[in-house]
This record gives sequence, structure tokens and C-alpha cells, in this order.
Amino acid sequence: MMRDKIEDIKRAIEGEAYLSALALALTLPDICSKIEYGENARYRYSKWFDSHVKDRYFNEPLNEFGFPEFNGAACWALRCSILHSGNIDFNSKDDIDIQEFELCVTKGNPGANAISRGFEDSFLPSGDFRRTKRMRINVNWLCFAIGQATLNFYEESENKEAFEDHAVLLKTDLPSSSLYDHRS
Repeated sequence: MMRDKIEDIKRAIEGEAYLSALALALTLPDICSKIEYGENARYRYSKWFDSHVKDRYFNEPLNEFGFPEFNGAACWALRCSILHSGNIDFNSKDDIDIQEFELCVTKGNPGANAISRGFEDSFLPSGDFRRTKRMRINVNWLCFAIGQATLNFYEESENKEAFEDHAVLLKTDLPSSSLYDHRS
């Protein structure tokens, strides 16, 4: 169940299928938050991410510069953008204080460059000043953080049966020919 999903994420990263790993990882807080809090997907997802992932893996002290924060609302926006629109454009989300968002992959230590935040200052042709808030998230680290938080949540849960409702069973005894080998 949950361990299978986390193992799939690991295999995808090892095979350099980073978007596949990220897409699956972004669904895990949906499952865990439904088990812990019930309905209202956006609220529960953000709350679960903040208490189980952000506080442990993205807990950077706020600073006086007002850098954007990668919290449950930002992760929910990322999840919705990737799973529903196939992009990472969530500038229109009112509660997200990030104008430019970027995903990156670093090999080796997944915690290296886990998150970077900053500003780009520029002047528009009109002469007006513009400050753009930017954020970069390491896909390896985000997948690792969500996977570890999910595994911890699963291990600590007294109601393992609740996770059975979220199992995806795949038949693996089918012939080995691939649909992708027959291109027209």
C-alpha cells in the first residue's frame, strides 16, 4: 500500500523519471490528510503538509526580508498545477506569495539545495520598480520529504486498515510487449 507507493517514487527517481516521482509523491498528502482529517481536500492537505512535512523538512526560519515560504498552501498549488494542468504556473493563486517557481534536480545528496528563495529586482519600461519573489525546490528532496513523512505517519497510525482504501493493485503477469514499441 503506502510502502509500495514510496518504493515506486524511489524507483522513478533512480530511473530519472522525476516528474513521475513528483506526481505520485504529491498525492501522498491527499491520502494521509483524508485519513487524519476527513473531508475538505485543500484545507486538510495544507494542514497535513504543514504539520508533517514542512515543520520537519522545510522548517526554515522566517526572516525580515519576506522571502516566500514553501508551506502546505504552496504544495497544494503545486500539486493542482502539475496534476490538473501539467505545468507549475500557480501565479493566480491568491494565497501563494511566489511569482516565479522552479523545480530542479540535484544528484547525490537529496538535501543539497533543497530549497532556495530570493528576489529579482527590475524596472519596467514605465519606470516602475518590480520585485519578483522566486522559489526553487529540489524534486529529489520534496519527494524524499513527503515519502518520509508519509512513512512516519503510516508507522504511527493505529488504523492501518484506513490505508487499504487507497491501494492500487497492478497486475504484473501480463505479456512483456510494450505499446510504445509499436509506433505508427
